Amino acid sequence: MPFKKMEITSNSPFLQEIEKNQAYNINYGTLKKGANTRVNITIKNVSHLTVNKSCGCTMPSVEVIDNGLILTITYDSNKVGTINQNVKERVVLEDGTQKLIVFNLKGSIK
Repeated sequence: MPFKKMEITSNSPFLQEIEKNQAYNINYGTLKKGANTRVNITIKNVSHLTVNKSCGCTMPSVEVIDNGLILTITYDSNKVGTINQNVKERVVLEDGTQKLIVFNLKGSIK
């Protein structure tokens, strides 16, 4: 039986694909202090391994679902200034190999 390919989707306009299934930008643009920064990303046909963040102002969480996971990323929008952080999600593909996916958070809060 062939392995299913990993699928990454999000209903957020902030998520921009840079390199398919490897690197993405979450481009917030310019936000007002206190704005909603939540981005939900569904990654199918994988198993969750680890999630790492580059700072305390970035809050990732993972919900495991039947055929993958939902990665939710929120940035502390009460912190005024430039957003330049990342979240790294390490997953296991159906064939047993590991893959690192990087989500770069960009933008500013005024």
